[in-house]
Parts: sequence; structure tokens; C-alpha cells
Amino acid sequence: MKKEEINNILQIKESYEMPSRLMEILNNKVYRENVFDKFMEFDLDMSFDWFTEYYQQEHSDRKEMKQDFTPSCIYKIFTQYVEKFNSCADICAGTGGLTISMWSKNKEAYYYCEELSSRALPLLLFNLAIRNVEGQIIHGDSLSEKIEKVYTLHRGNKYSEILTDEPKTDIKFDYVVTNPPYSLKWDRDKHINDNRFTDFGIPPSSKADYAFVLHGFSKLKDSGTLLAILPHGVLFRGSYEETIRKNLILQNNVNSVVGLPDKLFIDTQIPVCILELNKKRNQKDVLFIDASKQFVKKDGKQNTMQEEHIKNVVDILKKRIPLDKFSDLVQLPQLEKNNYNLNIPRYVDTFEQEPVPDLLETLKEIEEIDKEIFECELIFFNMMKTLVGTDKDSQCEIENAVEKYGYYIQNKQKRQGRKKTEIMEGQLSLF
Repeated sequence: MKKEEINNILQIKESYEMPSRLMEILNNKVYRENVFDKFMEFDLDMSFDWFTEYYQQEHSDRKEMKQDFTPSCIYKIFTQYVEKFNSCADICAGTGGLTISMWSKNKEAYYYCEELSSRALPLLLFNLAIRNVEGQIIHGDSLSEKIEKVYTLHRGNKYSEILTDEPKTDIKFDYVVTNPPYSLKWDRDKHINDNRFTDFGIPPSSKADYAFVLHGFSKLKDSGTLLAILPHGVLFRGSYEETIRKNLILQNNVNSVVGLPDKLFIDTQIPVCILELNKKRNQKDVLFIDASKQFVKKDGKQNTMQEEHIKNVVDILKKRIPLDKFSDLVQLPQLEKNNYNLNIPRYVDTFEQEPVPDLLETLKEIEEIDKEIFECELIFFNMMKTLVGTDKDSQCEIENAVEKYGYYIQNKQKRQGRKKTEIMEGQLSLF
């Protein structure tokens, strides 16, 4: 949908009015369903979030909350990979893109979302209610677990009922998905005795990436799977994060690591990875996939993964097989040898030998470049000769500079074997 169409339905003139106006609509059942009906008249594809670009461009807070909304190609990796499930939690849900993608896989499952941003929350609530989702949305801080408000959604005849008088759910989930804010600062000292981190370690105060991961991990069933979209730093950074990685590996919780292409996001070029954790699993190895080259250019500055690229990743995730220059299965002794470093290039070698350049062709290119440089120098030299000083001193300075630059060009060309007559033919007319 176009921004103007959205604003027209919501009866607002400026985009900044959208969050507060939308919450006003959602709090009135009759008005809410009337607005939902107007959106549904557009026959929209319900499998993705229509508001992602609208929100990213008009409302996202990259500076303080580090909001970057998940590209659709990553959603597709998740939905094509996940197996049957009855419940799913989305930590740092934003406007609900990841939850919507999971909902498109199973519309009957129970969905639970946590989101801190008061500007993203109305869209998250809207996106789930218009899809008649059964679940719960927590407006609050996932790390401190401080709750501002609880919204419970009950499936209705057409759209979800929205209630605010039911307590927070305390169930465990088949899947937890998350695209948290990257490298966010947090107060680790307040969580020394936090049960979420007891078995693994407390993440550093300068980077809360693993705090979000372990918070989500604590919400899994024993048979559950966590899929987290994270910066590559979580794979190799030392200190507290190294301790967490080591414990996750030794407790056999790390199932796979997938490196994705850079420039997939709207407002950042940072490359990310998918970290898959399982509560309990039978395998004793870790699957590594380097999908950094699985992309095509989109709109100049952005990249995107097409269906064939997504299929390549999902096939290997499911088959868990080594593939030359793409994937490898790594056993615990090798991870121990690398000090529990999960950096993908340590395990997947994607190096390809560059073809040996043709020497004669290379020499020809060098000669052409030298010729272009000489021509540019002559142009600049002749431009210098047209300069006129504003007084006697400045005129003298210009003439000295012209003479000096002329000798520079001549001596340079002599060193390269160019005869004086050739220089003269090149319009170096000082001499």
C-alpha cells in the first residue's frame, strides 16, 4: 500500500500522527473493525507486513533503539525451514514482520510478542488483530522484564478481540524468533542472579546481543528451537561472550550458523548471521553455511536473496551436509581447538583462485593509463598558463608555478622514455 492510502484510511494528514491515531482506533471495537474492513478492501497479501518501509522511513529509531526491520528474504528462510509448531514467540517484534511470516506458515498457532517501542506497538497490535491471531503482545522491556501493558488477542469471527485485563502468559514455545537491536548497551550488573543467564554467563554491558538471545532461549520448550538474526560479532568476540559461546557449545545447544549477504537491510549495510539454538538435540556437530554470495543487486545500493538463494540455504539446513565452498559440519574437538570461535570463515573456505592476468594486456592497460595521466597533466598545465595574478607578486608566483610544473612534466616523461619532440607535440609549449 502507498503511504497516502494508509494515511487516508486512518484520516491523518502527516505520517507522524499514525501511531497515536492507530492506537485510538484499536481501542474502539466498532471503529477498529470498520478500519480493518477498509484495509481488507485492497485485497492485500496477508503473508507479510505492509507497513515495514512506511515505519522504517517515518518512525524507526536507529540511534537510540537501533531499529532495523527484517528483510523479507530472511523471513522466507525461517518459514521454509521451520517444521510443524503450535506456538511461537517473537522477541523485539517491531511491527510484527517475523510473526506474520510464521503465521503464514501456521494460522492456528499461538503467537506471543514482546516490543518496547510505543511507536511500533500500535502497528504490531494492528497487524496481528487484523489477521485474527490468537496470542498475546507484551509492551515492555525484554531485558529487564518490566511490563508496561499486556494485550491479549482472542480469535474472533473475522478479527481478533483485544483485551487488556488478562495476565501475561507463562507458557513455553516451540519456536522463538528474534531480530533484536544490535550491540545495545544494557545494565548487566542488575542481572547477576538472573536465572536466564545462570547456565551460560552474563553478556557484557556494552553489547546486549546475547542477553536477548538467552532471554528468548529461556522461553523454549525442551524440544524448542530459537532462530536469531544477529551481527557476526557474536560469533567471535571475546571475554563474556566467549564464555557464553563456550557454554552453549558444551551444552550442545548450537545447531547451525548461517552467514548472510551484506546490504539486505533498508538502512544499514551490516552483514548478519542466523544463529540456531536448540534446547535438546541428538547431533553433536554444528552446521556452518556461508551464504554471503547468495544474492542479487536490488535498487542499486541494496541486495536481496531470490528464491533460488533461499532454497540453497534451506536445503542444506535440512540435510545438514557439507558442500564445497558453501557449508561444513564441524565436530566439537575442532570447535575446542578454535577456542569456541564460531566465525564462519574458520570452517567454510570460500576462497577461489583468481585467474592469472595476461601480462601483455596488463602492460597495454598501464600504457593507456599513463597516456591518460599525461593528457590530464597537459590540460591542467595549459589551464595554469591562463591564470592572471591580481598584483605583481601573485603574477610572479603563478609564473614560477607554471615553469616548475612544466619542468616536472618534461622530466617525468623523459624518465618514461618520451622524446622532447613528442612532448612538444603534446602541446607542452613552455620549452
